[in-house]
Amino acid sequence: MQRELITSAAIAAATSIPLLGSGVAGAATAPDETGKKYSEAVADLKKAGYTVEVSTTFGDQLPQSDCLVASQHNESQMKFGTKKYVTNESKNVLVSLSCYPTPASTTSAGYSAANPAADALNKQNAARAGQSSSPTP
Repeated sequence: MQRELITSAAIAAATSIPLLGSGVAGAATAPDETGKKYSEAVADLKKAGYTVEVSTTFGDQLPQSDCLVASQHNESQMKFGTKKYVTNESKNVLVSLSCYPTPASTTSAGYSAANPAADALNKQNAARAGQSSSPTP
């Protein structure tokens, strides 16, 4: 009896798992804007037909338009009706922003050097440093 219950539970679980993900397969994916300035990412995503919403902001040392997109994902919406657990294709993209101008250290807050956006920010900071430095006479 116990063996039959376990077998029935395993079969039920195995057949329901593919149904849960079936609505997500057709969902459109927004272009990846990770590592870009927020202002550039918003322009690119709007051009592609998406709306952008900031879900998380880390730091407050840069204007929002200069913050880097640390991560993003499409927002999915569950629809309950005649078909259970079907996801709507959402054209809304949620982004997390890093608004620190420098990497974190033991003494100050900053962005994570392990974040993919860190390379872009390091290049941006190097360009700023090159512009502000003047040759010595």
